[in-house]
Amino acid sequence: MKIKYLLASFLGGMLLSAAPALSFQLEPISQTFAAQGSRSTRSYKVFNSKDEPIAVEISVMKREVDELGEEVLSPADDNFIVYPTQILMRSLETQTIRVTWVGDATPEAELSYRLIAEQLPIELNPNLEQPSSPQETTASVEVMMRYAGSLYVQPVNAIPDVVLAEAALELDESGTPWLAVHIKNQGTARQIFEDPKLSLTAAGKTIILKNEVLGAIHSRTILAGGERRFRVPWPEELPQGDVVGAFVVK
Repeated sequence: MKIKYLLASFLGGMLLSAAPALSFQLEPISQTFAAQGSRSTRSYKVFNSKDEPIAVEISVMKREVDELGEEVLSPADDNFIVYPTQILMRSLETQTIRVTWVGDATPEAELSYRLIAEQLPIELNPNLEQPSSPQETTASVEVMMRYAGSLYVQPVNAIPDVVLAEAALELDESGTPWLAVHIKNQGTARQIFEDPKLSLTAAGKTIILKNEVLGAIHSRTILAGGERRFRVPWPEELPQGDVVGAFVVK
């Protein structure tokens, strides 16, 4: 049996790798849940854009991001009720997925998860009048699509609070100067860096770095309680040495 895989992953709505034709679509790609009440249940739409049946599996994973921006996922099934978790869809069919938060009703800060929608690695027989189980499938694998949407559980009055923990001069092995930046989100909600600015002062001179220089974090997200470290080339107009600064975000 010849198996062919084609993976397209969407993280927070960003396409990381493209496929010739999308097998299905998940909407919305990002949602914020309340920790309790009516908004602790939200709905998603899955649309089969192919001219043949497909199978899709839904799951939720806990999302953690380290200081370098690497994402680690772990199972979070105990904190959510997902219905249904597996769907078999006819051509051009749309189905609704309901997701309910059943975890801590009073979290201290916003919690971050990924809603994973993945095409199962099977090819359904397109001649089936009513596909109902994985047993009614052929054995060849053609395409596997994977969405990883952003899912947040947010307490009342949660707000971000991003601060500059440290900015320092670093020299690499060749002696090239770099600006090492360490930022923290001391708040209770995520912060998206839509238009970040970094004010720096060294030897009595102050400059402001903007998007074009801070490309490592522009349009990125720092989670509640999270930290990020990155570095950019040392600004030519800033004297080398001790530096102090402040981070400004919208």
